Amino acid sequence: MSKITAENIDFMEEWFAEKYQGNYQMHISKYSVRFVNGKDKVVLCEEMNPEVFRMYNKLKKHILENPKWQDIKESRIRFNGYDNKLFLDTSNFKDCINIDIKGAYPSALLSLGLINDNIYQQLLRLPKLDRLKAIGMSARKSCVFNFKDGVIDDYYVLESDVKNIYFAAAYKVEVMMNELKAIADKHFIFTWVDGIFLKPTIPEVRLDKMIEVLNRNGFSSTKMVIDLDIVRDGNKLNIKTIKDGSFKEFKFRDIYFKKINKDLIEKLHQRYCETH
Repeated sequence: MSKITAENIDFMEEWFAEKYQGNYQMHISKYSVRFVNGKDKVVLCEEMNPEVFRMYNKLKKHILENPKWQDIKESRIRFNGYDNKLFLDTSNFKDCINIDIKGAYPSALLSLGLINDNIYQQLLRLPKLDRLKAIGMSARKSCVFNFKDGVIDDYYVLESDVKNIYFAAAYKVEVMMNELKAIADKHFIFTWVDGIFLKPTIPEVRLDKMIEVLNRNGFSSTKMVIDLDIVRDGNKLNIKTIKDGSFKEFKFRDIYFKKINKDLIEKLHQRYCETH
């Protein structure tokens, strides 16, 4: 695998077009661009810990051999994702409460019976972002462009046939977040994936009930006091969390593909339109 850059994409497209007389495919996903002709394949991808790919392949093999996979593999699993922030406006909160689920997605897969403790522990040994990628890769989508005699003949979206590995975990976590939100009631601020942010006015008895609900469903958690600084700019949110004088900043935008891949898809779409 080589690094994904605009220069490498242009080079590989020219090389594949010459090698196969303009007959090949391009698969463009969130993390990679693949050039394919039969069994011949070249992959360009962003720099990533090799353990992510190894863990993804191990996780996939393990779950596909699990009889419980048959119960969910064809299910239509829907979840809202990050909609709990849609009505969040510019605001500041002092001494609010943040409850985070520890190892949320691996814990969800374990509680669903889709993985055993050995795979669970292996996932937890990865850095947080790497284990999220290892699980999230199961739901990857690719835009596939078919080239015939050097011209884009057709294109379509290809979904992973194991996407419900990620969807099942994400849905389980969202169910937990919605239960916590219901308990918080008017003290709720917003949720972000596996964490919930609460106003400092929330009674301790409600916090205890939240922890109890999480424990009952097989999730452990952490609780901390932080300050929040939230700025909304249209459909974009800039959120700073401040704890003990240090802060983290998060910016949320409604995009799926990285810019380089988004631009590539738009360019190929334009080429398709010019010949059809």
